[in-house]
Amino acid sequence: MKLHSIMLGLAVVVAPAARAEEAAAPPSPDQAAHVAEFLDIYDKGCLHAYRAGTLAAYAQSLQGRKLSREEFLARLRIEEKTGEGWAITGKSGSYFILDSQGFEAAMRPAIVVDNNEACSVFTTGPLDMPVPEGLHAVNAQFAAEANLQITKPVGTQMTGRAGTSPAFIEMQMVPDRFMIFGYAMMPRPNEPVEYRIDFRPGPAKKQ
Repeated sequence: MKLHSIMLGLAVVVAPAARAEEAAAPPSPDQAAHVAEFLDIYDKGCLHAYRAGTLAAYAQSLQGRKLSREEFLARLRIEEKTGEGWAITGKSGSYFILDSQGFEAAMRPAIVVDNNEACSVFTTGPLDMPVPEGLHAVNAQFAAEANLQITKPVGTQMTGRAGTSPAFIEMQMVPDRFMIFGYAMMPRPNEPVEYRIDFRPGPAKKQ
């Protein structure tokens, strides 16, 4: 599948993300600490615990509160999705971590890869949170440890809603496994900016 088609699919999946009401916290006085905690949850939760099948235990170790079905769907706004998630209160921010499966019905003809399993981490904060640089380092470290060849980040801006800055999505992947690492920054009118990181293991499945 061509890279631009994958980016389009990621945009469709990411763009409808719900309002981050419970996860919305006042801007962190220490953005570096907020970003570090966000990336640590992604690294330990999605890149390691999720792949090992121990994501629920990891979330519980952080005193994560299990989300109801309604709360789970509110994160994704896609009724066809199944899975589970947790709300986590950290030292520097509030987070959601989700284990989801399935496609939006409209996307099935365009993207047919496994069952679109994904581990996603959400947080909110000010517009200028410096997430991507640290994220690239985390992904590169994971790829090196797993002996995987990961592509360079490919990003694109999306037209923001009225009164908001443009949204931004970015993707890296391991082409021979169709493993995808996604990032999205989604400004919301009169709300904190939503930040989201996704890990999709692809047909290789969780290990």
